[in-house]
Amino acid sequence: MNQIRQKTDDILVTALVLSVFFGASISFGFRLAGIVVTLFRVAIPLLLCVFFFRAYRDKSLEFRSMEKSLIVLLALWFIYSIFLMAYRGMIADKDAIRELLQMTLQFFIVLCILIAVKTEGMEEKVFLICKISIIALTVLGMFEIVSGVHLPTSGYYNASVIANSSNGIPRVATGIFFNENDYCACLALFSPLFFPEVGKKLHVNTLRVLELSLMEFILLKDDAIICLFGIFVGLVLYSIVATVKYRWVIAGAVYAFVLEKLIMSFSLKRAAGKGLGSEVAEQFSGVSTQTGSAYVRMNTYITEFTHAISEGKGMGFGPYGVNKFLAPFNHSYVLNNPHSLWLELLANYGIVIFIFFVTICILSLGVLITCGDKNDRIRTVLIPMDIIFVIVGFASSNYIGIAYWWMLIALSVAYASKLLIGGAVKKTIKKRYIAATVVFLFFLIGLAYALMTSGYIKYKFQEPLKPVFETKTEYKLSRITGKEVSRVEISIDGKRVKSFDVKGRKFAYDMELGKLKEGWHYYRYDYYDADGKESGHEGYLVNRFKDQTSILMPEEHVVNARYFNRSVNVSAQDFYFDKKKAESRYSATGAYWMPDEMTDKNVDQRVKLDKDGIPKILVGENEFDYDVDLVTSYALMWYTQSLENKNAAKEKFISCSKWLAKHQKSDGSIPMLLGRRYREETVNGGWVSAKVQGKALSVFSRAYEMTGDKLYLDAGNRALAYLQDKCLRTYDKDNDKPSELLEYLSKDGPFSYFEDVSGNEAHYRLDTQLYVLIGLYDWTQIESKDGSGGVAIESFDNEIKMLKKTLPLYDLNGYLTGDLMHLSDQYIVALDADDKFVKSIVMLRAVSQISGDEKIKAFYDRYSSFMSDDFYRQNKELLNR
Repeated sequence: MNQIRQKTDDILVTALVLSVFFGASISFGFRLAGIVVTLFRVAIPLLLCVFFFRAYRDKSLEFRSMEKSLIVLLALWFIYSIFLMAYRGMIADKDAIRELLQMTLQFFIVLCILIAVKTEGMEEKVFLICKISIIALTVLGMFEIVSGVHLPTSGYYNASVIANSSNGIPRVATGIFFNENDYCACLALFSPLFFPEVGKKLHVNTLRVLELSLMEFILLKDDAIICLFGIFVGLVLYSIVATVKYRWVIAGAVYAFVLEKLIMSFSLKRAAGKGLGSEVAEQFSGVSTQTGSAYVRMNTYITEFTHAISEGKGMGFGPYGVNKFLAPFNHSYVLNNPHSLWLELLANYGIVIFIFFVTICILSLGVLITCGDKNDRIRTVLIPMDIIFVIVGFASSNYIGIAYWWMLIALSVAYASKLLIGGAVKKTIKKRYIAATVVFLFFLIGLAYALMTSGYIKYKFQEPLKPVFETKTEYKLSRITGKEVSRVEISIDGKRVKSFDVKGRKFAYDMELGKLKEGWHYYRYDYYDADGKESGHEGYLVNRFKDQTSILMPEEHVVNARYFNRSVNVSAQDFYFDKKKAESRYSATGAYWMPDEMTDKNVDQRVKLDKDGIPKILVGENEFDYDVDLVTSYALMWYTQSLENKNAAKEKFISCSKWLAKHQKSDGSIPMLLGRRYREETVNGGWVSAKVQGKALSVFSRAYEMTGDKLYLDAGNRALAYLQDKCLRTYDKDNDKPSELLEYLSKDGPFSYFEDVSGNEAHYRLDTQLYVLIGLYDWTQIESKDGSGGVAIESFDNEIKMLKKTLPLYDLNGYLTGDLMHLSDQYIVALDADDKFVKSIVMLRAVSQISGDEKIKAFYDRYSSFMSDDFYRQNKELLNR
């Protein structure tokens, strides 16, 4: 009977741990009453019922010592969460309900562990299954790094999204998680399970060190600096509590140094061969310049912490509330996720729940440190795990929603309770220790708030100047200066207009934009200390329009644009098969431009042709696949070459044209077969590119002109219909998200622009509009005005009007932005690679010719001068006088 009970206990604990590690990542399920029922959401409640039943039957359903406090916390936490949802108006919010459901399941995990470990030896069983799980995750991570293949749960699953990026396919590991952060936090947290143990046989410790080395290798490849630091601290503490001999410590230090140098000599996500110390120093040096991930992460921490106290009144925003709070911020400087368990806990659930939870964690750790035997393996492993938990709580994006760390909390509390009541003399935690911990935490929160709201921190972490779209005649600039700054001098276009003293490290200045003439102007703010020494400067370049609208572009963005201009290695002639025809007028049945890929000297490594001349793009290690965008580009290249009486090129053009018609859906769309990563967005295959729909019109018009085959006429008509119905997005200031940009674009009526059908925000990409306009024009030349040709003419004429509204907005006084998301959504300025920059100007020339519009020609003349005038390749002078 005892053997059966033991096996049943083993099975239940194994099922629990595996459900926690792997079940939570399996998202397959079915919807019931609006809730997706998954394996994890079914398994955990069922396991809890079984554990409860067995404990009740055996009359062991009793919680003692610190276990009681933890259960009281969980009950209060749940009740308070519901109160916050009602108080914050989130009672029906799907995201809040989802987080509350997830938290409830995690509370169930705690209860399961607390009940399970009442059976003697179950802690070792939990550790064993955790070990097996971590080994499996490590093997999976190594497979990902070697092969580049990821599970569907990974953000890198669709490898084609990043196959064509400048960095290639990243050799990183995500395991069963979505990203590297969550995966590495898991490995680091459970790394103490593999720390060498005094008294164990050599081969056992050797295998543990091997597993630990593989984990550290993965962490270094994933650039998980925080997690590596956590393991280092955990090792040091483990050496102390396990009384490891000094020669072990020295050997461990040498091992860590050699391993770090060996791994860092290979290519990582960032620069190669710098060393871990250089990587960390580089990240934190970015704090002074408001750049780098360390600055963004720390600025996020400061923002969510200070606002949780000031705006949230310390009560908490409610389940998932901090994510919603962070959503409106500029995510170039503030992340859209908390990226800290501790701040997520404080911001979502308030100071009281935070202090209650942290107090239990501190007291349980204190008991583990002060009680127990030095040879107690469970104790010596739990202590470094608890310390690592504190550190890796800053590594993951949304750590509070991850299930596995709740096992550690339950194990620590349960084992601390055993140490308190399991000896010859029953012990309790004295009230003064509890009171001291609570008072200390309140003091720490108050001190942190005072520090985070101090002038020094505000100055260090104030966001840099950002692009501004301003429709008013004045713009109020407010800045915080360094402590040494006592005076500010303001100059406009090189003439000093004002000088004043700085008080309280702050100053404000009204930029009178209404007094500026049309064109570019330079506002410069020079800072001086008390001795008159210059202490840096900031600047805005202002592009003033005739209609009293202005774009304020930070000086650093213009300087960066000039740097991009100096790096341009592509010329307009590179896009012409016959260089002599570069100055020829564009014709709907004439030559088209060469694909962007042809400007790459390594194009043969990125693109392969099948037997019919249809191109495939690199999507993995020696793996190629068809890409609709590339097929349209190569089809037009084959057509251009066929004009030189090249029959082989003609056959390839027809093959590509037939391929596009074959892959067109009945609604006229030609869905992209591969995914895409653009800015912060990742889109899997199946989305529709407006640019490709426009290029397809250019292909089908030429194919119909060449063959007279009605197949292409029908395909073009369908492509045009889809382009008009789905890709042409109309914006209205009364219905769409309000912004200064939209107010400007739609002041004379609804504004329309061609956008991809991908479910993402509008990009306002210039090259997309140009490709579509040229496709529309091409279609007007082969279809009658009574048919779809008339629709194409009307659409072309209307979108020319829209283009004239947006063309000046791409101007960086030396380069062009790829989109307008820095004005519409406060993203960083998009600077396209040189091939896209030059190609846009080449196409703008054609649009100016076929439209006959003088305004568009004027913009073409200006933007083409960016490539020919050396003034725009330097940054000593930013205004062309």
